[in-house]
Amino acid sequence: MHIRTNTRGRLLASTVLGAVLVSAPAMAQDVEEVVVTGSRIVRQDLTSVSPVATVGSAELQASGVVNTENLLNTLPQAVPGVTSTVNNGSGGAATVNLRGLGANRTLVLVDGKRQTPTTQAGTVDLNLIPPALIDRIEVVTGGASAVYGSDAIAGVVNFIMKKNFEGAEFTAGYTVTDDGDAPIYSVDYTMGANFADGRGNVVLSLGHNKREPLTQGERGGTLAISLGEPSAAQRAAGSGLIFSGSGSNEPGRVNPFVAGRFVTLPGVANNAANSAQFEQNGDVRLYRGAPDTYNFAPVNYLQTPQDRYSVTAMGRYEITESIEAFAKGNFVNSKVTTQLAPTPIGNRIFRFTLDGNPFLTPAAQQALNSLGSTTAYSIPSGSAPYAAGTYTDADTDGDGLFQTVTGTFNRRLSEVGPRVSNFNFFGYQLQAGVRGDLEMIQGQWESYIQYGNTHGSNSLLGDTSL
Repeated sequence: MHIRTNTRGRLLASTVLGAVLVSAPAMAQDVEEVVVTGSRIVRQDLTSVSPVATVGSAELQASGVVNTENLLNTLPQAVPGVTSTVNNGSGGAATVNLRGLGANRTLVLVDGKRQTPTTQAGTVDLNLIPPALIDRIEVVTGGASAVYGSDAIAGVVNFIMKKNFEGAEFTAGYTVTDDGDAPIYSVDYTMGANFADGRGNVVLSLGHNKREPLTQGERGGTLAISLGEPSAAQRAAGSGLIFSGSGSNEPGRVNPFVAGRFVTLPGVANNAANSAQFEQNGDVRLYRGAPDTYNFAPVNYLQTPQDRYSVTAMGRYEITESIEAFAKGNFVNSKVTTQLAPTPIGNRIFRFTLDGNPFLTPAAQQALNSLGSTTAYSIPSGSAPYAAGTYTDADTDGDGLFQTVTGTFNRRLSEVGPRVSNFNFFGYQLQAGVRGDLEMIQGQWESYIQYGNTHGSNSLLGDTSL
């Protein structure tokens, strides 16, 4: 917009979503000329009957994002989906989740055409869309399912690619945290040219980005629960918190399984809720709850590492003034790694040797003897198929200790190391078609064919078989 006036301060202009509003009192006789350009530029958020949020190229460049899902999650319509900060349950893909209805209810389009899904549920990995070629992103959250079907119940995210790119563009990015760690590198090279007096255009874009990991241990890696009013000892230590985590801890512990049974511990009242904590010397003591829990945070990722390569080629050619042919090919390979704390055994039922167990002291054997029962009890197959059956515990040698008893165990298998999942996705999509104008109805038509294929593999290291 170009506005020229000979009196300053008398013209108030404000821009909201590309629409320029000029206050009525300001349009006085002092204004010599008002020139508005670009009023015929098509903008979906100005012409659509449904609310459309548009993220333009300026916002994309200003944000400096390498992964578009991080930018989409800043929109009020989106609930954070799977991003670089999701470690447990990421599946290696990046998603957008509009209205919190699920990523499989959010339709992802590229230039108005469906992107090849990554999963059988129809979820699209946004890593398969090259950020360097994105011109703008349009988000529709109202009435989209009436046009696109049930996979657009939450809405539609449409990535509009750049058109008529000419020349060469090289971009490189490097971001780090305030602490100077968890770097993210990105390199993109795009080149394009017009031909046939501007009737045609071809574009080739190459991209690579690498994201380094960051663990919670590098940020303190502590879990804590508030205990309300701190005790005198806690005040003396300057803390009213006790670190807390998982009940599946490293030494391990055992609870009663048979109804009415308990562990017998010196100085502790018999209670079925008591849990026996194993000691390194083979003894047992009372499990204290929060102070004895396992801190699983330090091993987990705050930022998951990624290595992504992309190649995209696009072309168009005007066959006539009203008919245009177009084609596109895209290939992306994305590798993401997640890391969790060592495998937990949580409330698992096991039968174990008690009398003469070389790993338990005589005192520990006596304490756990009260887990046994001379009354028959059953272990259901649904909860412990490896030990299902009906049992009666017996003291076969008459020394006062049951030979075998049943307990519910919790333990952290730290000896095995962390659980590491390596996700490797690659996909490609080919597209060709023609489109044109229908002047008689001031409309457009389009016909195209496309083929897409995605492959995914996942290797899990460090987990254990029950």
